[in-house]
Amino acid sequence: FSFGETAKISYDRMITLVNIAETHLTRKINLDLNPKIKTNSFSATLLPYLRGLLIRTAKKNNANNKWIFDVRNNQSINEILNSSDLSNLIKRGVATPDHVIRTKSIPLLLDDSKLSKENIFNDKEITNWIKDAEASLDSYIKDYESYFLRNNNLAAEKKKQLDPIPRIILMPTIGLIGIGADKKSSKIAADIGQAWVETLLSAESTGSFMPVNEKDTFDLEYWSLEQAKLGKKIDPKLKGNVVVITGAGGAIGSQIAKEFYDSGAEIVSIDLDNNAAKLTAKSCGSNSLDICCDLTDELQLEKAFEKIVNTYGGLDILISNAGAAWEGSIAKMNDDLFKKSMDLNLFAHYYASKKTLQIFHAQDFSEKTKDLLIGGQILFNISKQALNPGPNFGSYGIAKAALVALMRQISLEEGVNKIRCNGINADRIQSGLLNSEMIKKRAASRGLSINEYMEGNLLKSEVLADDVAKAFLYLANMKKTTGAILSVDGGNVAAMVR
Repeated sequence: FSFGETAKISYDRMITLVNIAETHLTRKINLDLNPKIKTNSFSATLLPYLRGLLIRTAKKNNANNKWIFDVRNNQSINEILNSSDLSNLIKRGVATPDHVIRTKSIPLLLDDSKLSKENIFNDKEITNWIKDAEASLDSYIKDYESYFLRNNNLAAEKKKQLDPIPRIILMPTIGLIGIGADKKSSKIAADIGQAWVETLLSAESTGSFMPVNEKDTFDLEYWSLEQAKLGKKIDPKLKGNVVVITGAGGAIGSQIAKEFYDSGAEIVSIDLDNNAAKLTAKSCGSNSLDICCDLTDELQLEKAFEKIVNTYGGLDILISNAGAAWEGSIAKMNDDLFKKSMDLNLFAHYYASKKTLQIFHAQDFSEKTKDLLIGGQILFNISKQALNPGPNFGSYGIAKAALVALMRQISLEEGVNKIRCNGINADRIQSGLLNSEMIKKRAASRGLSINEYMEGNLLKSEVLADDVAKAFLYLANMKKTTGAILSVDGGNVAAMVR
């Protein structure tokens, strides 16, 4: 602490003291909180298993039911992870007492060295790793509960125990992982983790890292004003959920992203148009992720899902929305155009679904208790064309009819895994797919005005992108619904499911 007769004198003295300390240190401090994170297929494969274990363990302990990761790995983090005294150093405590509110007093160390560094683990390998990780996590929780009881017994005013879930996890191959109820919290935990690493290494380079004692740490973690907040805040419904939206740059996709962001979800905006993907992500806050991807390219899709997992740790909801329609009769259609439509309007959904299911299965790997399953959701933007095809839209309608079958097949096979799969059937939504030129042509072919065409339903009302987005959100919150098609078309008798 520095003091002075004026604020400037006090500040100048602080700068002088810091400069003296920095000169004295033999180790150069490198606190880069915006680094380029080195992630790979190994971390992308392993993180969903860890996220699933953490979520299920939290549920057993009546804690938050979703967790988001933030991965860091730089030279300093590798330095501490390679320390011969690592197990002792991580038990010392926090760099500054108030950090305990965000990170707990110590991190959890998990060994991933026995796993193959290839991106595929066999069942025995991952089963053994999860067993060891679960044992380490359980030990951490028991230690935290003992720490609480010891210090609560000494407290003048009894406290309510906070959740025992670690906020920083160290893994030699992956690095430092910040844990939070949302991306903002996990980034803060990771920032503090990096500051802790720098403080510890710098202190050890000139002497010994000796932070405040356990009682003082407890007093800060269980500060009365922090305790008063418990139970008072109501979180948004989808807080902690990672939601991936394909075709997110379009009129419908961008509106879906907004609805889910407003409900607390972390948004991943995927689109073939890089600028459109960025624009949607930007509208959903600084923690959203934009990815430019050709969904018909399996390799690009693989890389996209790697980036998603390495950014958030896993996935909860896929909204497979991307699509495009090309006109032409079956008799006169070019075969390449038909294949192009099938690739985008069916196979791209299939590829994205498979990648999503792999992540869902990893998050619930070997879990047998039904109530502890995390599950997940896949929501398709299908189309009324699947049930009520229009002339010269065969390549689109046939692909969408097959998409209905894909949706039903996934719901049939994955219901036992608590994975829900549903679809939205919308009609006549002004978007990139149904642009103003196409609207004019379709209206003219029916001898209707544009307004008459757009309001050609039982409710005589134009259906908007916002209506479709809200329907997706409602469907996401319908926990006992799977294998269903929700129509958003103002009422179209020919397209009614039943």
